[in-house]
Amino acid sequence: MKIYKFLLILIIALLVFGCIGTNNINDKINNRQNKTNFTSQVNATELVNPDKLKERPISEILECQKENSKREQERCYDNFIKDKMNFKTTKELLQEMDEAANNNDNLRLSCHDFAHAIGRNTYRKFNNSIPAAFSQCVQTCHAGCYHGAIQSFFLGDNYQQQSDDHVTLVQMREKVKLACKPLEGNVKELFQCLHGMGHAILYYVDNNLTLALSICDELKTDYQRQSCYGGEFMENVVSVNKETRQIKLDSPLYPCNSLEEKYKYQCYLMQTSVMMEIFGDNTDKMVESCDKADNGYIETCFKSLGRDRSNHFRIKNDLPFQDIKKIDKKYKMDYVSGLIYALLDNTWNGYYAFPFCSKLDDKDLKDNCYRTAINYLSLNLDTSKEDIKKSCEEHTPSEDKNYCLERV
Repeated sequence: MKIYKFLLILIIALLVFGCIGTNNINDKINNRQNKTNFTSQVNATELVNPDKLKERPISEILECQKENSKREQERCYDNFIKDKMNFKTTKELLQEMDEAANNNDNLRLSCHDFAHAIGRNTYRKFNNSIPAAFSQCVQTCHAGCYHGAIQSFFLGDNYQQQSDDHVTLVQMREKVKLACKPLEGNVKELFQCLHGMGHAILYYVDNNLTLALSICDELKTDYQRQSCYGGEFMENVVSVNKETRQIKLDSPLYPCNSLEEKYKYQCYLMQTSVMMEIFGDNTDKMVESCDKADNGYIETCFKSLGRDRSNHFRIKNDLPFQDIKKIDKKYKMDYVSGLIYALLDNTWNGYYAFPFCSKLDDKDLKDNCYRTAINYLSLNLDTSKEDIKKSCEEHTPSEDKNYCLERV
């Protein structure tokens, strides 16, 4: 009898503790599911049923912007996109992003950052190969997918960690010479590779701009170096580490006015993004600041302002046309060219740029706008004459189709 009593007690104990253990697990799952943090929701879903994740609409990535820091936001973006890629290819995901952004201004304004996350995940998915990742990316959202792939090339799986000591500076100086070499025969993809590399380098060296620029100096041609510098100056503005950026909010022309000559052009081409942190949307203040730029770079500063205003046209805001009225005649075309370069870089065709040109009231400005856009498509984006004509047909307002075609 003693042995039976013992077995009975043992069975009861197992049942009791088994139930407690099950309750603890369920409590943990419920706690994780109840958190508002999106990353926690994803992890909880994986814990409950990793084979039956439900696809979330791309617009819900905006929830990640509720995170407390840019670094946490980007982790959230990566987790969101990683789950989305269980359902869609890179191209399908970028298409979903672009279509959703047409009806969501907040998504459109932030889609470049989201496309970075798509690029990072694509690079990992395609065996850490830049050419393979680039073959999946398209130009959607200012080619953010390409830039994200390059970030992953340099920073690996430790991206967004507090310290990234897995690549020495000596190794990085060698890596920059090799990273984009496979793409040297493709004008569009080579630029995106070099620009994205600039982003990654400055991130890696914790916004030490002087050091980062010297690493870009390792590249063999001026075109390659300038493209790399441009990525670094953009990263200096959008960096997740705000406190280490080389920016002075009481000096709207810094750091451009303190740099060596060879770095000034790319710096001034981004500088109005700094001014917008200082002045908001006050066009008069930015125009006044650009007028004080270093000799030879006033025009570049107005190109920067045009580029920064390109988002306003994409979301059907007329602010660019108000700006043009406030800018001195000799700088109006610089502003327009900066704006249409950005519009063209966003789509690699005239989808936004040609309608913008068509809306210009000034006849000479309109003519120069079309000619500049067509020239940029041909030389910078390697677009054939036939494809430019097709873009004129598809994207120019009906009253200006011939106007566009005659200038190809």
